Amino acid sequence: MALAATGYLAAAQVENKTAIIGVIQDDRGTPLANAKVTLNSGDVSASTTTQADGKFEFHNLKSGQYRITVEAARFRKEAVNITLRPDEILASPPIKLTPSSLHVAVLDAGSQALPGVTVSLYAKERATVGALAARSISDQYGDAFFGRLAPGSSQLIGTLRG
Repeated sequence: MALAATGYLAAAQVENKTAIIGVIQDDRGTPLANAKVTLNSGDVSASTTTQADGKFEFHNLKSGQYRITVEAARFRKEAVNITLRPDEILASPPIKLTPSSLHVAVLDAGSQALPGVTVSLYAKERATVGALAARSISDQYGDAFFGRLAPGSSQLIGTLRG
């Protein structure tokens, strides 16, 4: 009986305590509920959704390099890289998301992301295209974002040089 208890204690002592704990906020510091938080490292991938207070947690991780990607409706996608040491509980600084009025996915004919595309947004009134309202360049995932746009119709034009 004493042997079984000793074996149990030894197993409990080697439990992996490495974890990441963080919070997602908007650009004004307000916590964001229901943001999708994805953790990647090599062949490891895990996702969770933030709680009402913007908090998220990943437990039982191995030490190493990780990438945290955060997505939420009406906000730009954000990614940060972190390094975890053995048995470290990393309290990540708040990850702040920038508001976006419009999210554009730029894809080629095979539905593959196109990074580096200049996307120009022009105000449009009735059938007439107006002045350039905003410009954005697609990121590594083919995403282009436009923040805090005035209401109304617009026309988008994408340009890829080369």
